[in-house]
Amino acid sequence: MNNVMKHGSFGSWGDVVFKTLATPTSISDSRKFRVSPQSVIDGYPQHQISGEDERVISLSITLHNEFSDLAKVSQTLLAQSKPTASTMPFVLGNEIIAQDMRCRSIVKTLDEMTPQGVLIAVTYQLTLVDVR
Repeated sequence: MNNVMKHGSFGSWGDVVFKTLATPTSISDSRKFRVSPQSVIDGYPQHQISGEDERVISLSITLHNEFSDLAKVSQTLLAQSKPTASTMPFVLGNEIIAQDMRCRSIVKTLDEMTPQGVLIAVTYQLTLVDVR
């Protein structure tokens, strides 16, 4: 199987561009809204909408050293996750999904290494929060 021309830019979070064969492997975009029931005597509860809770985007990205500098991506992800870092847009394809995203958590899994111990592929699981 020839993988040379089967990759391209799929999206980005800030300065980290997802450019590989199988990334992101999954994306979840969830929003919650506050809807409180108000008890009614002898009837179905009335509901009061009091606004939106936070928006959370969870994604899993797999990066391979053939398409990415794994050390640079790791440093960039950590830099973008610091409390002093600016918010970053989250982009998929040509669409800006959310403008002001911050990182809540990063989980790093080492997927593949050479027999000499050189890292070849890594998967990051990111949880991003919209911080308008």
